Amino acid sequence: MINYALLGQRIRVIRQQNGITQEVLAEPANISIPFMSYIECSKKKPSLEVLLRIAIALDTTPDALLMASQLSEFPDQDIKKLLASCSPKERDFITQLIRFVIMHYLDR
Repeated sequence: MINYALLGQRIRVIRQQNGITQEVLAEPANISIPFMSYIECSKKKPSLEVLLRIAIALDTTPDALLMASQLSEFPDQDIKKLLASCSPKERDFITQLIRFVIMHYLDR
C-alpha cells in the first residue's frame, strides 16, 4: 500500500534539494499549484500519470518516489537523530557494532 504522506514528503524533499518551488514543479507536471501543495501535504493523491510527470520534472523515477513511501521515511535522518542523543562513547560502541554486523552477517 502506498503511504501518501511519505510520498508527499519525498517529493517535497527532492524538490527542495533541487532548489525549485512548488510553482516551478507544478508547471511541467501540468497541475495547479494548490494541487501540488495538496500532494506534498497528502491531502490529495496523484494519479500515476501525474506522479510520472512529477518524477520526470524532479529528474528521478516514480519507483524512487514510491519506494521511499514503502520504507522508513528517511532512515539516514532517523539514524542521525538517534545518534545525536548518544554520548560519544555510546556512538563509538554503536559504530563498532554496525561494523561487526556488516563484516560478519552481511558477507562484506
